[in-house]
Amino acid sequence: MGKRKLLDSDSSQSKIQKLSMFGFTSNSGSDHSTPAFQTSPTVPSPKPSTPKRKFNVSWKLNRDWLRYDSKLGMMFCDICISANVRNVFTEGTSIMKKENVVKHEKGKGAYLLIVTIVTLQLYKSPNLLKTWKLSDKMPSPRGSSQLKDLNVDSHTTCESNSSVQEFQQSLSDVILDRLVDRVRGSSVFIVMLDESTDVSVHQNLIVYVRFLEQIGSRVVPSVDFLGIRQLSVANAEAISSELIGLLKDKGLDLDRLAGVSTDGASVMVGCKSGVVTRLREMYPGILATHCIAHRLALACGEAADKVTYLVKFQAVLNDLYKYFERCPKNMARLEKVQGILDCSRGTRLKQVSHTRWLSFEGSVQAVVDNYQSVVAVMLEESSAKALALHKPISCYKFLYVAHFLADALKPLAVLSRSYQRSDLDFTEVNCLLHSTVKVLDNLISNPGGNLSAFLQHVPSEPTLDESGLYTFEFQGHIVRDSLVQRSEAVRACSTFIEGVKASLQSRFTDRGDALVLSALSRFFDPQTVVDRTPPSEDIDIIANHLSVCKVAKVRDCKDELRNFVEFCRAKVDSNSRVGSSSLDICQVAFRARAMFPIVAAAAERLLTAPVSTADCERGFSRQNLIKTDVRNSQ
Repeated sequence: MGKRKLLDSDSSQSKIQKLSMFGFTSNSGSDHSTPAFQTSPTVPSPKPSTPKRKFNVSWKLNRDWLRYDSKLGMMFCDICISANVRNVFTEGTSIMKKENVVKHEKGKGAYLLIVTIVTLQLYKSPNLLKTWKLSDKMPSPRGSSQLKDLNVDSHTTCESNSSVQEFQQSLSDVILDRLVDRVRGSSVFIVMLDESTDVSVHQNLIVYVRFLEQIGSRVVPSVDFLGIRQLSVANAEAISSELIGLLKDKGLDLDRLAGVSTDGASVMVGCKSGVVTRLREMYPGILATHCIAHRLALACGEAADKVTYLVKFQAVLNDLYKYFERCPKNMARLEKVQGILDCSRGTRLKQVSHTRWLSFEGSVQAVVDNYQSVVAVMLEESSAKALALHKPISCYKFLYVAHFLADALKPLAVLSRSYQRSDLDFTEVNCLLHSTVKVLDNLISNPGGNLSAFLQHVPSEPTLDESGLYTFEFQGHIVRDSLVQRSEAVRACSTFIEGVKASLQSRFTDRGDALVLSALSRFFDPQTVVDRTPPSEDIDIIANHLSVCKVAKVRDCKDELRNFVEFCRAKVDSNSRVGSSSLDICQVAFRARAMFPIVAAAAERLLTAPVSTADCERGFSRQNLIKTDVRNSQ
């Protein structure tokens, strides 16, 4: 017991000693305090700290990317900062060790640097790609020693999601910077807009840019993808703000914006509050163009909708498509019959889309090529649905219209594809249109290839069969016939052609900005410049537009335009070759820019004006190939 009391006493005294060291005193009346407790105890001195490491200037030798901030006392990597990479060298590191610098140099930061440099070299010289050899982990161009030193250790592969995203972002930045530099080198540029909905039901705005760049000794237009932005609301205000924000983010001068090309939707070209109207309030000299390919499709669709039988004809083609494409059994029967008859030309039945009406040509041609096999499958099945489809396609009227449309829609489809060329300018639009209209006119009096082949198997007049019905045999099948059907078929086809011509006339007339583009096209036409004086109305229209663009005053524009015509004629009189196309005349203006700066500005606006927005449609098609339902669900 005595020993336990002694231990408790020692324990309490040690506690009091600890408390007294921090300035506490005992309030109890017990005599626990001693003179030793009243004296200040001796506090042990701290251990001496190691001296802080300093930045060694020799580390910057052959490392231009390394930067030391003496005020913050931190090291930074300028390359990683410019590449928007997140690591300790972008946030700043105060650990001054050479091994950290060397490790960063061999690691991800240096990899991004070399990938960026190599990408820029490949972008400038695509043939360099042929000299590359792929190693197990990383690409290594022949003759390059930098990429060989990138492997930090056996555990670092740079294959994580974050590394791949950083590599992709680095490559994207190089390509985008190159594109922006090319656009900045052009005096003017034009944007092409379109909006669409992706598989995740998000509305997106896609923007392409058309500008001028010098290739060799010629200045030619180029088109490239600029960006895509998601829209919260697809109205004119949201689209305008997103477009302006995108152009400013890319560092493009909006004062050089010369025009906007759209698909003609009301939200784009609305006269009160459309996108074009809003942009013109800020930049008055903008030219607005409506996609030629969209106008052609709308004209053909409008003409077809006015013919009652053609509306029914489209419904029959869609029913045929669904009958085979949505039933594997029917499709297998069709392929089997085609193999037996050996009459298939490799064309499958296609669906008719009203929004893409010129794709109708492929649907009609497929029915014409596979008619014998399609009818054979329906007669073999003999179900109610098959017989219901067999009735409307086994008559003279259907076959006549099908073969006629196969001939008439082919030149229209060729015209549509021509209008979707990226290198097409406005000087070729009217020539292609007038030639197509002449071909359509000839089809009324001179049947095309498909219709001529059909009429050779048809009697000149309806004939009665043994049952007392007007029928004839076509490709081994009985077809109903009558004088009424023949007259209605001819009337439907002629009405469609006249409707197409009238619709094209109304949609392709020169109104608004189309007047300016037509005047520019005629002015730079070689025949107009060399053989005859351009109409004074064209010079007035061009001069007024250039004055709105603040290029020069109206009087100065008119004088220089006339002087340029005389300059071209003088070159022809001196046996100098001016050119055979409008592009050649524009090159003359560019080469003589010091003498004719106003004419050069007019030529720039003609060449940058896009004919169609087909590039935007191709961009959305590529987006849908990348952003699929499977990837969207991940």
